[in-house]
Amino acid sequence: MRRFFMSALALLAILLPAMPAEAAGDAPRLAKAVILCRHGLRSPTQTPEELAAWSHRPWPEWNVAPGELTARGAELLRFQWTQFRQELARQGLLPASGKLKEGSLFLYADKNSRTRHSAEAILEVFAPEGGGEIRTHRGKGQDPLFHPVHSGLTPEPVFSAGERRALTQELELLCQREAKALSCLSRLLGPAVESPYSLHFPAEGTRRGVTLKGGLHTASSAAEVLLLQCLEWPVRTQSLGGDADGGRTNPSPIEEKTLQILRAPAPNSSLPPQAEQEPCPDAALDGPVMVSPRTALELLPVHASVQDILQRARPQALSSGLPLLAVMTSILAGTSPLPEANDAALTVFVGHDTNIANIAGLLDLHWQNGEFPADSTPPGSMLCLTLWESAQGKVVKASFLRQSLAAMLTTDAEIMQDAALYREALTLPGEDENGEGMALDAFADAVLTLTEGPEQN
Repeated sequence: MRRFFMSALALLAILLPAMPAEAAGDAPRLAKAVILCRHGLRSPTQTPEELAAWSHRPWPEWNVAPGELTARGAELLRFQWTQFRQELARQGLLPASGKLKEGSLFLYADKNSRTRHSAEAILEVFAPEGGGEIRTHRGKGQDPLFHPVHSGLTPEPVFSAGERRALTQELELLCQREAKALSCLSRLLGPAVESPYSLHFPAEGTRRGVTLKGGLHTASSAAEVLLLQCLEWPVRTQSLGGDADGGRTNPSPIEEKTLQILRAPAPNSSLPPQAEQEPCPDAALDGPVMVSPRTALELLPVHASVQDILQRARPQALSSGLPLLAVMTSILAGTSPLPEANDAALTVFVGHDTNIANIAGLLDLHWQNGEFPADSTPPGSMLCLTLWESAQGKVVKASFLRQSLAAMLTTDAEIMQDAALYREALTLPGEDENGEGMALDAFADAVLTLTEGPEQN
């Protein structure tokens, strides 16, 4: 049924045509940035009992509750956003240090602990002497911006028979493509990864999206947990890679191992049959389940691919990502019902990796992501929409940013401070190949068109 959730998305009426740009010189001027940021490094969301069911071996103990931002996660965010503030200063949007002009920052976080605490770490960068405000949803239940289906703002995604078949086939291809990684996870964890998996499509009224259960879901979750361990304990996990210091005193052992990881070739997705019998590299042979950063990066495509298949799927992305995308777009246009956000030079939404995947799926945005799997969203990842003004009008550009791997895999404050952010310019739908962005009114119209919804069978 056409316009199948327009009534639930009444807020999208705020997407009005953009106002003409003010007179400007020939050089484009950065006028506004609207950022969707994933929360920082957290502990596994699974309980110790759930993790214990995955393996007969113990898992490392975290010093925070499941799913909470860690102290290291907050530290990494502060370094990351300090660097990002410097970039914004070079572009003339905000001062490089000191107190911001009142009203120049609008910071909004999902209401759970890890996103609120991530927002607090970000705010420390812009208000080092205190002050500032973090806004969150004050109503009961989950925030409808970040969880529109679960909160009841939008209905459950509806998948046609063809779309269901396509998702099933994509998962089958994933299992073939990542056979080596899945075999490694199986040797690490055992039967929990080897059990059959199944896709579950939501029934009406359940307030759920599409979900994956069984062995592939366990493998995907475990691959992410192993990466989180590497980022939380970089020294401990890098020691699993053998020669951690390479026999050199300069650079530092941590930096040297980081450079080894950066130079390592990408994992080969075309594997000979006998490759499945190779031992899982750089893994602890006894004690807690743990692997080296290099091995974690080779396993991570299992998680990244599962998330992409489920969260970028059109019905899922529409139901789960459109409200937030609409609000971000209206803030760029200055037409949102939030005057503080309209007037702010920088607006930051602190949410989750699924939020980024949903919006990226709607806009067909993709990034290579360096040492990480393509389109993946490590802790702290940022999807950035920026508004530029010139004599030709207002233009929207998109980019993906994250902390560098060198910063993530060190405890050396100097390296964390100096390691440049990883950045990729993204191509918006309908954008010219010259990479000069997309006219604001055209971008707003493209987002508004999404609200019409697909034809339902």
